Amino acid sequence: LASAGGTATLAQWQAGLRQVRYFNSSNEPNEAVRTISFTANDGDASSNAGVRNVSVAQRNDYPEGSSATLAIDEDEIVVFTRADFGFSDLDGDGFASLFFRPEPANGALYLDGFAIDWSDGLAGISFDISFIDEGRLSFRPDADVSGTGAASVTFQVRDDGPNGGGHFNIDLTPNILTIDIAAPRLNSPRQVLFPSLIGTTIEFFDFYIYGT
Repeated sequence: LASAGGTATLAQWQAGLRQVRYFNSSNEPNEAVRTISFTANDGDASSNAGVRNVSVAQRNDYPEGSSATLAIDEDEIVVFTRADFGFSDLDGDGFASLFFRPEPANGALYLDGFAIDWSDGLAGISFDISFIDEGRLSFRPDADVSGTGAASVTFQVRDDGPNGGGHFNIDLTPNILTIDIAAPRLNSPRQVLFPSLIGTTIEFFDFYIYGT
């Protein structure tokens, strides 16, 4: 800091010095003490060096998930995988669990084949990532529901780092798995010929075959 012509007042110097900041840009900083030294100069000579120590504590930054769209057929069951939730973490922490809230739209979460019951005012539910890895957690749309964005599941990812006291181990922004559900396809009517009946008088009727 400098004052042109040495005209700054003591109050101005104090205000200027209070704007000096130390900023650490690393997500995983070394926690060794930083030493900052400074001197003052009145235009003729410099003062003895002043010293201040700065301590930097590591903090667990929150992980992030990402919204995505899944496509299934009507009444098909979705067995979740890790990739469905787009987990990432600046600190390099691991994927620990998933938190679901509110209740899924037009469908239900199932654990080991049993539906999660939200009827008693359940505020949210968390599942360890091992349930995903073992294929135990799934989503089943309501019967006969179909259409673009017909169902959805809202979630937040958690990492395996500390939480509280300046640490965050859960994504602060909920993400959404949107589920597009395709309705059953009906094929066009097909004409079926019966050569053995040629020349025979028969009563005609409409004959349709449906399916894939």
